[in-house]
Amino acid sequence: MERFNFLLPKAVASYSRPPVIEAPLVNMFKREIVKTGIDVGAPLALTWSCYLNGGKHCGTCESCQHRKRGFKEAGVADPTEYA
Repeated sequence: MERFNFLLPKAVASYSRPPVIEAPLVNMFKREIVKTGIDVGAPLALTWSCYLNGGKHCGTCESCQHRKRGFKEAGVADPTEYA
């Protein structure tokens, strides 16, 4: 992310103000992301984590496993519909 932010201004030098890309959750644990989502009223049931593309999260890929663990460690009911 730092490298991207470093190179981006060079790529858009003709603009008056270069865009800044921020990823405020990148260094957080999943449980912290879940708690932050709850705190700000984010619709966590509408977020997507699954590596697969489908109507529901698969529930078995690595990303789904991280998601499940994040909700469990946060002490929050997981609203996700798994296949």
